[in-house]
Amino acid sequence: MAHSTSDVPGMSLPASDVSCDAAVAALCADAIAADVSVVRRMMLESLKQPGRDAEGALQRQLLALENILLMLQSLALTDELTHLCNRRGFLHGGGRLLETLRREGSRGVVFYLDVDNLKCVNDTQGHAAGDALLLRAARVLQTVFRKLDIVGRLGGDEFAALAPSNDPNARRIILRRLHEAVAADNAAAAGTVLSLSVGCAQFDCGSSATLPELLKMADDTMYRKKLSKRFARSTQMSDASRSAQTPVRGWPFVPRIGAVGAGSSPTSGGLQVCSTPFFFDGQESV
Repeated sequence: MAHSTSDVPGMSLPASDVSCDAAVAALCADAIAADVSVVRRMMLESLKQPGRDAEGALQRQLLALENILLMLQSLALTDELTHLCNRRGFLHGGGRLLETLRREGSRGVVFYLDVDNLKCVNDTQGHAAGDALLLRAARVLQTVFRKLDIVGRLGGDEFAALAPSNDPNARRIILRRLHEAVAADNAAAAGTVLSLSVGCAQFDCGSSATLPELLKMADDTMYRKKLSKRFARSTQMSDASRSAQTPVRGWPFVPRIGAVGAGSSPTSGGLQVCSTPFFFDGQESV
């Protein structure tokens, strides 16, 4: 039988009559969802139970396990390549942040991003080149978003971010910073162009939407924008071929964040970014 604790749902403290191995297994199972302070408190409470030798070998073993458990927590919630949150970490941290915003009556913006043409890079240049492109995307996101924001790699070429803000212009401001950061990265990097596609979903204080639901809305927005851009770019390429003009670098890779080619204009729904010359006229480009 276990003593329950209210700090983390589902967390339990091993009873005093269980073996050391069983206690360790129970702590490991619960450590993934626990905060650092909760893990530490679990250790101390376990040592205080009747039957525990606080000065003996069990104390030393449990205290040594603290660092191991925290390391396991980090591994379970962190993307190995980019060192951002992984999907589990993003949903865990982002969900908690969303609940805080709801309690405080605050607002925020959820961003869903993916790295364009990653499969093409992997197939033609190798997976090392693809990994390098993912790392560049991660560094761009770390530059654009703040420490209080939650940023993660959901898997493959997909990233997400949750940015709390009561500023009604927050989405536009962040998108402008994203344009600038991607342009700066491409200007500094040689070779493969970093191009992102982005969709956004607004969270208002009265909303009951969950984080997965907001991610789905942002993803749908991004996908619709990709389809419309693909059609527009294909039309432009056809026109360019007929007039014997050279296509803009990056075509026919249609999805482009923030980098808007000549003859196109930003519209709401998804964003495009690339290293070819682009303009940003202040309109929302998400």
